[in-house]
Amino acid sequence: GASLGARRLRSASGRPEGVLEGELLTGAELHLTGRERYVRIQVEDANGHRAWTNPLFIARA
Repeated sequence: GASLGARRLRSASGRPEGVLEGELLTGAELHLTGRERYVRIQVEDANGHRAWTNPLFIARA
């Protein structure tokens, strides 16, 4: 897998998601409740630089 070079990932709710402090990301999983209409992801690299996605809309079956 490719390293993202990120150390922290947050969902639109603002809560940290599945990253141990001090480790760089090689992947991530979001645990959804089923009530979300969309998610937005924010990542932060080891230098504190941040990037984020546009909303990713969740299709309803």
